[in-house]
Amino acid sequence: MATSILHRATGIVNYVWVSALALWITYAAWSGDADFTALLSGWEAVIAYLLIFGALVSIAFHFFNGIRYLFWDSGKGFTPSLASKISLFNIITGFGVGIAAFVWFLIASGAL
Repeated sequence: MATSILHRATGIVNYVWVSALALWITYAAWSGDADFTALLSGWEAVIAYLLIFGALVSIAFHFFNGIRYLFWDSGKGFTPSLASKISLFNIITGFGVGIAAFVWFLIASGAL
C-alpha cells in the first residue's frame, strides 16, 4: 500500500516540478537576463540544488515503481511475499536516492 501511495505522490510531485521548471524557463527567456547564474547565488543555490536532487529522487522512484506496475499488468509478482519484497526494495533502495546520487555524480563530473 505504501508504494502505491508513494507512486501517486511522486507522480504529483513530478507534475508540479516540471510545471515550475517550464515557468522558470519561460520567465528566464522573457526577462532578457542573459546571466542565468546571477539568478541563483548563496542560499538560493543550495535550496535549488536540494530541490533538483529531490526531483531526481522522485523521478527515479516513480520510474522503478512503474516497472513494478508493468510486471503486475502482465500478471506476475502478485504473490504476497514477492510483492512485499519488491515493495520493500523499492522503498529502501529503489527510492531513487542511489540512482539520483549517481546521476548527480555524473552531471557534476561532466560525464553528462
